[in-house]
Amino acid sequence: MIDIEEIKQAEAERKSKQDYKAHNKALLKENQALADKIQYYEKAKTIIPKPIKPVFKTGKGEATALTLLSDIHCEEKITKASTNGLNEFNPDICETRVNNYFVNLLKLVNNHRNVVNIDNLVIGLIGDNLHGLIHDEYVSTNYMTPIQATLFITERIEAGLNYIIDNGKFKRIVVVCKVGNHSRTTDKIFGQTELINSYEYFLYKFLENKFAGQIEFLIEENYFSYFDVYDYTISFEHGHAFRYAGGIGGIYPALMRHLSKSYSVKRFDLACMGHWHSTIHIPNALINGCVCGYNDYARRKGFSFEPPKQQFLLINKEKGFTTNEPIFL
Repeated sequence: MIDIEEIKQAEAERKSKQDYKAHNKALLKENQALADKIQYYEKAKTIIPKPIKPVFKTGKGEATALTLLSDIHCEEKITKASTNGLNEFNPDICETRVNNYFVNLLKLVNNHRNVVNIDNLVIGLIGDNLHGLIHDEYVSTNYMTPIQATLFITERIEAGLNYIIDNGKFKRIVVVCKVGNHSRTTDKIFGQTELINSYEYFLYKFLENKFAGQIEFLIEENYFSYFDVYDYTISFEHGHAFRYAGGIGGIYPALMRHLSKSYSVKRFDLACMGHWHSTIHIPNALINGCVCGYNDYARRKGFSFEPPKQQFLLINKEKGFTTNEPIFL
């Protein structure tokens, strides 16, 4: 007679042996893995890494510093009340920020001189140094008249250029000058005579005479100016030749159309402009921020806040456009 209990007991013993063998096999596998790790760790302690040997050319390369100074709007009145406490601007603040621009510019240059020779400096002085009277309200809100503002900002930029000459250790300094839309003396923009109908024309010609033999000035009646750095052509403009009509994509659709049209007439490697009070760097364009900073117009329109800053870019002789950094003011 079959004993059911004996069969169950035998089956349980058989299953227990199988479980034991499986568990033992797993433990042996885990033990081997730990042994392998210990062996690897002991071997790793004896490894001496090979030293890094430079495979690049010794010595420093060469680069040119490119910077933009624009949209100072030196006599514009900006209050904390009109910007929800985000910004304030008056002649005293303007003086401080312009001074900081030149001081911080040299700090960036000297930082990069640790790894590359920088003997040449190109400054794009590209307009709207003053706020002007292009709107009626500016008559009552501006801190100064256009003539007073021109004299004020001329003095500040002259002091800044003297600082660069005295402390910059550059072999060559070039200033590319473009007038802005705010500095005009006419009610409307007259394309053919825009330069000579601008308060900034006096500013640029004064500086050119003042620094004759020390700094090269490029002052042209064209809306566009071109300057070659090594094998690269840089285009300079203020930036008011095209309009932003709103919509998705922000300024970029209008900007790309403008760049495409400009490139079809004369090729360039980089377009530099201001006007838009926004710090933007894309492969073929460098757009400058502003010195005056966020104002009530930007606040009402809902534009993104940006602290006052200007553009700095290194052009390496062998590698092209490299480091792009903001100059905080």
